[in-house]
Amino acid sequence: MPKIVDHDQRRADLLDALWRVVASQGAAAVTVRSVAAEAGVSKSNVGHYFKSRTELLSAAVAQQLDDVQHRFDAIVSGPLDAAAAVDAILLAVPATPRRREQSRVWLLLLADSAADPDVQPILSQLNRAVRAAAETLLTAMAANGLVGVGRDAAVEAARLHALVDGLSVQSLSDPDLLPARQLREVVQAQVLDLGTPTTATAAASSAQRSRNGRG
Repeated sequence: MPKIVDHDQRRADLLDALWRVVASQGAAAVTVRSVAAEAGVSKSNVGHYFKSRTELLSAAVAQQLDDVQHRFDAIVSGPLDAAAAVDAILLAVPATPRRREQSRVWLLLLADSAADPDVQPILSQLNRAVRAAAETLLTAMAANGLVGVGRDAAVEAARLHALVDGLSVQSLSDPDLLPARQLREVVQAQVLDLGTPTTATAAASSAQRSRNGRG
């Protein structure tokens, strides 16, 4: 009787091996050869599922994104306050040594994009996922009274996306520059700012109150 191979499990086992390589040797050590050695299989066996390092990195980033998405959905699906909104945003920022090393897998993929045109669609998909998450969060915040009158949803989603990208790069390049407590304070300031009306809306409200007072 032929042996039944669970291909999904094999792929999962190889990605587990990739993350073990990241944990023990750093993200830069990820190659088809190193993952094969860690998994205890041949390079050709890895090649059956992932034809190149780029495919390995892409699958690892997709897995990481899926894990973050599940935790993000759990936060935004329930009652949302400012602290929970901060928690949701910080899910996307590599604020611990382990998460920073995992995020360097994304940096490797970014570096590969210069030589491999197949990488760009993957990076675009990742960017769109982050932007979609920002839009989802803003919708949930608005439903819970955490977004001020006059805020443009598209603009605020872009601002949140830029904040996450900026903090992530800063955390990866110089983690001591913004300790965890200050990192949270920066994100909290952005969330609280979102709760205030826009300057134009506030000015219009003030003018209306003045007219009402004169009347």
